[in-house]
Amino acid sequence: MPLAILARRFTLLFFAALCPALAFALNGTYEGRLLPDSLEAPIPIVVELRDVGSTLTGNVRTSSPLTGNAPIASGEERFGQCNMRVVLNSSVTLRLYGSCQPTVFEGKYTIYYTQLNAQSKGSFRLTKKATEPAKKESARSATASTIAACLKANTHCLTACPRGDQSTEFMCANRCRTKLQACKGQANKLPEVAPRPEYGTQAPP
Repeated sequence: MPLAILARRFTLLFFAALCPALAFALNGTYEGRLLPDSLEAPIPIVVELRDVGSTLTGNVRTSSPLTGNAPIASGEERFGQCNMRVVLNSSVTLRLYGSCQPTVFEGKYTIYYTQLNAQSKGSFRLTKKATEPAKKESARSATASTIAACLKANTHCLTACPRGDQSTEFMCANRCRTKLQACKGQANKLPEVAPRPEYGTQAPP
């Protein structure tokens, strides 16, 4: 085997050993738009990407004004740069090339209209769609943060209660406790993307 090929394989293995965390880092769904250099309308695009040993596979779906849905015909990733080709239909081929990171894929594109012997160029920026576990973790984090705010507000409520009259103090503490329970109840019902409820208020229907 030629020395140059051996050296190249050794280099690739060396980087793979140093950077195991990068393996499969591009797996996921990336969404965005193709922005033509001309005055043509932007094209929504969704790229389902799988990175297997620097070979890119997956599927590409575009919407009006250029509707298409096809697997990646060929694709590769080299040191953070991706290059892929997709045959959207018998007369339209799309090429995407640029910087690909775990959360963002951006660069230039070219659309080849084979029957018309024409092409269209532009730029794109695709962001990775959050996975379901990430959404759930975000929701849990928001709930925990809101409950912490409820507890803090309850402390202020109790501190503001009048002292000296046991009956008045008991009624005030009871009101604080009721508000705290209502606040916690709202926090546990928070949707994934919702404003934080104000302490002591009711959630909107």
